[in-house]
Amino acid sequence: MTFGAVAGPVLGRDPGALADLLSEAADNALFGWEHAFGQTSSLGNLLLTCIYGALALLALAAARPVLRPPHWHARWLVAGVVLAALAALTLLRLDLLFVLFMRSLARSQGWYAHRGPTQTVIVLAFVALVVAGIGLGLARLSPQRVHAGTPQLRLGLGLLVLVGGLRVISLHQVDRLLAWSIGGLSIGRIAEACGLLLVALAVWPALRAR
Repeated sequence: MTFGAVAGPVLGRDPGALADLLSEAADNALFGWEHAFGQTSSLGNLLLTCIYGALALLALAAARPVLRPPHWHARWLVAGVVLAALAALTLLRLDLLFVLFMRSLARSQGWYAHRGPTQTVIVLAFVALVVAGIGLGLARLSPQRVHAGTPQLRLGLGLLVLVGGLRVISLHQVDRLLAWSIGGLSIGRIAEACGLLLVALAVWPALRAR
């Protein structure tokens, strides 16, 4: 099933019917999210949220202007915003809320069973976009930025955004891969831990150099 076949029945509605459709899907998603939130939230989620939040604050501290005239360090400002968004995503399970919303919308429109091909295309495009972004970012690094921890920052943020985005898209096969356990930890959590470690390794020297 193509994207047009999926989106057509939704986008082709008149504004009033479309609003009712989206409202119903949102209500169903909120109902499911409220019931699932307590079961999926855990001490591990809270710990991850705290780590994301702490790194977001450190990144924003590294971004603050120190020159006259003030010059914000854009890469750290972006990193702080992204990490804060991922902290909210982790704490509130916004990925689950979005998945439930899209699932309700798909079922009401009758294309839930055929959503796989569209999701696969979105996953492949998203992965290609993130990998290309990381590659281009690393290729354009100057020697000064290599020593400033920028490679670790870009790799770490790229990995975290990749994992978060894949959870939001929620292709069944990818979900199973991220949930696959190695030594008691899922691949998704291991990837997150690696991304957080890379960001931490980047932010520490940036703060010491200020």
